[in-house]
Amino acid sequence: KVYWYKRDRTASSTASSNINVSSLLATNTWEQKDLAVAAPSDAAFAEFYLHRGASPGGVCYFDDFSFREEPPAFFAKDAATTTLTKAVESQIDFQSTFFDYGSGYTAGSSYEYEAPTAGLYQFEASLTVDGTVVDSSHQLKLIMKHEDQGGSVTTVLTSYGAHYASAGYYVYGQVLHRMGQGEKITLHVYPGMNSPVLQNGSDESFFSGRRVSL
Repeated sequence: KVYWYKRDRTASSTASSNINVSSLLATNTWEQKDLAVAAPSDAAFAEFYLHRGASPGGVCYFDDFSFREEPPAFFAKDAATTTLTKAVESQIDFQSTFFDYGSGYTAGSSYEYEAPTAGLYQFEASLTVDGTVVDSSHQLKLIMKHEDQGGSVTTVLTSYGAHYASAGYYVYGQVLHRMGQGEKITLHVYPGMNSPVLQNGSDESFFSGRRVSL
């Protein structure tokens, strides 16, 4: 269990968080366990309480405990709109995340990533689109757009996808970009085929990023 405290050492708005690490696989064996937990916004200090569940009985030992800050990172999935329009640029709105350390991705509203801290970030995205193939020039274009603190929008990355089947296209892109705190990035697609439909399985279409250095 984690107890959260404000800078004056009074209880945080969220007084505590329960952390449940899965059961041990065996007895009389050391096992490494780890888990991520989000701190409340007003927390400055944390106190940890380590214990085992009431059942089964027995003695549990803890050794070499550590606590560290997780660098900002996210993995967004579950695209809301799968039916696209040929030759029309559309923002891809991913509805949920596998993880979002730093709470930078806004699922359910603007569908953008806002850097919680300044630094060098690596972003990557993958999109799979099915549609009627016209010719080899009708490819899939992936675009990441960056909004700086002044509000201007510039194209950070443009990547063109390849034709992978009789009626499908795949595109993957990656970019390193230095972000200021509060700057934003969104994912867009420009399909060049007829009747394009986005495949939204997490292994087919996703948007992710992480801070790699300060």
